[in-house]
Amino acid sequence: MRYNEKIKSEGLYPKNTGRIIDPDGIGDYSGENDGDRSVFFIKVKNKRIVEVKYQVYGCLAAIASCSATSLLVEGRLLKEALRIDDGVVDRYLEGFPEHKKICSNIGSSALRLAIKDYYERLKTNA
Repeated sequence: MRYNEKIKSEGLYPKNTGRIIDPDGIGDYSGENDGDRSVFFIKVKNKRIVEVKYQVYGCLAAIASCSATSLLVEGRLLKEALRIDDGVVDRYLEGFPEHKKICSNIGSSALRLAIKDYYERLKTNA
């Protein structure tokens, strides 16, 4: 299997891995066909993601997807972070091999679930 240098770098040396204690939002996403899973944790201040961490269980492409997603959203407003999808991640990582494109959504899908969880918590605590 041939990955480009950007995917290899993010997959072998991922950024922002781990958990956030007392996160403002948590998103747990499992890949539909491949068994990959990611859990994203976010801290939000003034509608901006000030910290993001994740745990991922999957192949090198899934790890790279989560790392890239975390780098793309850290410091962004929530509404901007919601625009990060598999296409943005794929372009940032300079293209997944065709049979691994499914992995490009594992980070962004978990992130969107974490943001949704954040908004649900706001409603509950209001």
